Amino acid sequence: MLKPATPPAPTKPGRSASAQPAHDPVPQGAPRHTARTAHRPARSTAPHRATTTSVSQAQRAVRWALGQVGTPYQWGGACTRPHGDDPMGRCDCSSLVQQAYRSAGILLGRTTYAQVQEGWAVPLAALRPGDLLFYEGSATRPEHVAMYTGDGKVVQAPRPGRAVDEVALAWNGTVLAVRRVI
Repeated sequence: MLKPATPPAPTKPGRSASAQPAHDPVPQGAPRHTARTAHRPARSTAPHRATTTSVSQAQRAVRWALGQVGTPYQWGGACTRPHGDDPMGRCDCSSLVQQAYRSAGILLGRTTYAQVQEGWAVPLAALRPGDLLFYEGSATRPEHVAMYTGDGKVVQAPRPGRAVDEVALAWNGTVLAVRRVI
C-alpha cells in the first residue's frame, strides 16, 4: 500500500521548494525536522532562529554528554548508566547523543541512520553547540555521530577500547552531514 506523498517543507522567502543544497542528505520533500520533545509534539519542519529555550536545551545536552567523558565505549550500549558496572548501560556514539538530548527533553532516534534524518541540515561553517556531526559511511547512512561542543571541539563515544572523549573537530572534509535538532 502506498503512503500519501509528504508535502514539501515550508521554504524561506525567496527560496523555492525545489532549491535544495546539493550536500543536503534529506531527500526532496522529506520532513526537515523530526526531533520530538518529551512534552510537546514535533515542531515545524522549517529551520528556525535559535531561541533562549532551544539554546538552553542544546547547552543541557552538551553538558550531559561532557559529563560522560572517560566512561568506556560499549557498542550497542544504551547509555542509560554510563558510569555503572553493566556494560550495556554504557554509551556508543548514537546512544550518547540520544541520551544527551533526552536529558534536555528532546527525543531522538537510537541509531546514526535515524539521527541523520532528525532536524535539518546546516553548513559546517554555521555550527552551534549541540549540532550533530556525522562521519564514516555515507551522508545518508553514516556510521558515526559526534556532538559539537563549541570552540572547534566535539564530544563522542569513538569506538571499542576507547572512552567517551572531547576532541578537536576534524576539518579535513571527513564530516558527511551536520544536523541541528533544536
